Amino acid sequence: MEIRASEFFRISGNRVSDFLCFRLSSPLLSAYPWPLGGSKPAVKRMDAVLIGGWGVNPETMRTATALLPPGAKCRVVPPISGCAEDAANSEFAVGWSFGAWRILAAAAGGTVFRGRVLLLAPFMSFCSDFGLGGRCSQAQVLWLHRWLKRDSTAALTDFYMRADLGPLPAGLPYDREDLLRGLEHMAEDASVGLREFVTKGLPEGWRAVVGAKDRLLDGAAICRALPGCNLAPDAGHGLESLVASMKGGNRAF
Repeated sequence: MEIRASEFFRISGNRVSDFLCFRLSSPLLSAYPWPLGGSKPAVKRMDAVLIGGWGVNPETMRTATALLPPGAKCRVVPPISGCAEDAANSEFAVGWSFGAWRILAAAAGGTVFRGRVLLLAPFMSFCSDFGLGGRCSQAQVLWLHRWLKRDSTAALTDFYMRADLGPLPAGLPYDREDLLRGLEHMAEDASVGLREFVTKGLPEGWRAVVGAKDRLLDGAAICRALPGCNLAPDAGHGLESLVASMKGGNRAF
């Protein structure tokens, strides 16, 4: 038995978009053959770009795939220049820590994110000097920058310990010049444009969460500076604890 297109439109509220996006698991579609007699169209896999934190191997972001819809096609990238702009056309953009800052800075600069956005442990300005929720002083960040030039392994090991990120993996997580440039951004105050952007609160389709036990960020201050950001009582700065705080009924998407 064939089902007419008009019947689909009636059932889906007369909206063409509903017809095109109708769930393949719907009993209606499983009960009838496809109208034009061909095979069922291939399901488009949703794409996601996951931007990691400073000094962390991008593959760590695979942990955040637990927050995405099943079957999402994921790409993990380090928080380097242009990463957020590249993620803007994806259906899901996820940024952790400095990766979240990259997304916020890009959006404040006019980049439009067409899909949903999730910010994990976001900050607008990393340093405590600028009053936006950072716990580290600018002097500490600049000192880490100098130390990274002299002894990258020792500098990263110290950072991992202070941030409670666990043992340092072997080798640099990504290019040292990108690590240095990242610290230079982290030592700066938030731009006027970024401050104005966050005061408006999270845009529609965006979510953000920061841990109350974060050693690098004052979660309560972050939530005050970024209206709409959620405080996870048992989470720290580590990705695993943030992801755990959002599982179950508090899924990201």
